[in-house]
Amino acid sequence: IPAGVGVAGVTIASQLINQQSPSSPSPISVDYSRLEGFLKAGEWKDADQETANLMLEVANREKEDWLDTESIQNFPCEVLSKIDRLWVDSSGGKFGFSVQKQIYIEHCGGKPDGQYDEKAWQCFGDRVGWRVKGNWITYDEVTFNTQAPRGHLPKGWGEILGKQFHLSVGNRYQGGASSLSSLSLRLVNCSR
Repeated sequence: IPAGVGVAGVTIASQLINQQSPSSPSPISVDYSRLEGFLKAGEWKDADQETANLMLEVANREKEDWLDTESIQNFPCEVLSKIDRLWVDSSGGKFGFSVQKQIYIEHCGGKPDGQYDEKAWQCFGDRVGWRVKGNWITYDEVTFNTQAPRGHLPKGWGEILGKQFHLSVGNRYQGGASSLSSLSLRLVNCSR
């Protein structure tokens, strides 16, 4: 999750380092170099796909190719913070998880409780350009440049988070809403 996680503007990684007790597990080793390279080069689609890949790798869910609720709830804050910070910094504050969280909660009234909120989800989709004229766009229709609306990227996380709901209830949009709410909850918990 980009640095500045939400409104609080808290850098989660430094908090975690300062708050870890001697019995806490050591930080996870993650290679962000590909993601950094894609973002610095403005290769937004590659960066989006690399973000999804890193999330799956860190959660040890590559085989499943999607994240479940438990994976989201236990996702390492320092990794989420670093990914977010890279997106926010590279986009001048336009893209990132914390940007999406802010839009979902502050502008659309969504709650970071992991529950489906159709009104907030549709508002979010409209604001970030994932929904156009009442219709949800496909991944092929995502705008992978800085002309996209604020919060439009990253988008790939929604694909890997929403698959569990798509598989279980056949409604990817509901899954995306619950996933965004769960991810927002994780961001809120990480910033404490």
